[in-house]
Amino acid sequence: MTDIVLNKDKQLSTIGLLIAMASIVMLFGTFVSSFYVLKIRLISGLYLPNSIIHIGWFNTFILLGTSISFTFAGKKYRQNNTNGFDLLMTVTITGGLFFILGQFYLWSELTRVGFPITSGQ
Repeated sequence: MTDIVLNKDKQLSTIGLLIAMASIVMLFGTFVSSFYVLKIRLISGLYLPNSIIHIGWFNTFILLGTSISFTFAGKKYRQNNTNGFDLLMTVTITGGLFFILGQFYLWSELTRVGFPITSGQ
């Protein structure tokens, strides 16, 4: 019994460490991308159409919604409520897919108005 608990604790520690490392990588990725955005703004006046701003806000709300549904899915999992867990995980995964599609659409729109991914480099 003790071996099972130790293995579970080791697995949880590994998962926690991976999540922490991914969060740190995303944080520094945000810093780097913010630097390039500020660099672009210094080079030229940045004007984006309202449609692009709305796409960004829509993606933000999708990301917040999937974070909330993932949190509640974890609670359902701890309560052994498999139906609720399955439903909330489906909502989370579907929202994640919509977020990725929204990001592709956002970048295509940015490229269309003259801001490709490589601008400012």
